[in-house]
Amino acid sequence: MISNDIKLKNYVSKFFNELEISGHEKFSKVVMKMSINNFLEHENKDNAFEVYREFFDIYRFNMMKMFFSV
Repeated sequence: MISNDIKLKNYVSKFFNELEISGHEKFSKVVMKMSINNFLEHENKDNAFEVYREFFDIYRFNMMKMFFSV
């Protein structure tokens, strides 16, 4: 029987493998996937914060890109 941890890791991997983005966002995809996988391997407050930080850094970057491209 496959454990829930393995199922979740497989789901995250599949999600990011199928996520289609281009340019600078490819790097963001890799960084986000790495931070989530690190959290799944070592669930603690610091790694959870790292996932949030990466997400909001990517969000902030994209908002700035949209703001300055108008």
